[in-house]
Amino acid sequence: MKTTTIAGQVDTTRKIMEALRQINPELDIRGITQEVVNAKMERYYTIVNLLDGIDAQGTTLMNERNLIISFFRQLPVSTREVIAGKYGKDSNEYELVGGTRKSEIQRGGRSKGPKAAKTPKAAKMTKPADENGAS
Repeated sequence: MKTTTIAGQVDTTRKIMEALRQINPELDIRGITQEVVNAKMERYYTIVNLLDGIDAQGTTLMNERNLIISFFRQLPVSTREVIAGKYGKDSNEYELVGGTRKSEIQRGGRSKGPKAAKTPKAAKMTKPADENGAS
């Protein structure tokens, strides 16, 4: 009877303990009494229940953290919208809350960098002249 999962090992131990109670409630296994095994089983289930509670608590805390992060992400956008509505997008106040003044926004245009070299047009294909010079 080979078990590899923790749940399988716990289930096997539980079945063995039930069988030992039927065979001889006083029988011990190499010095380990049934009471010791039963106490360990109870402790195991207590730990599992505690971990399930911690896992649920962790999920709750992570959800709350994610809501706060969403709030933090939305706050600058909302703040800029309110300030822009009240003071305008070209105001000092708008710049103070992280906005770029409307008058300082540079529009895209022609680049000032070096011009790209033009590629020569493909040479027109001509028929080779025959021996008499006629084409």
